[in-house]
Amino acid sequence: MRQTILQAEQADGGVTTSIARSVEPGENLAQDIVDQISASYMFKANLRVVKTQDEMLGALLDVKA
Repeated sequence: MRQTILQAEQADGGVTTSIARSVEPGENLAQDIVDQISASYMFKANLRVVKTQDEMLGALLDVKA
């Protein structure tokens, strides 16, 4: 049985992730590839948000110092 990853954004920021069993029988390799590429872009976007927040915090500390 296949497993799928479900991601949902939270109102206060961040993402929740859960694993669910898929009811679809068989393999769909094309969809798996698209899902992997999409997950890669989502990870990179989330990483950029964290880096930007870190830079902004550093700039704020520089201004206050």
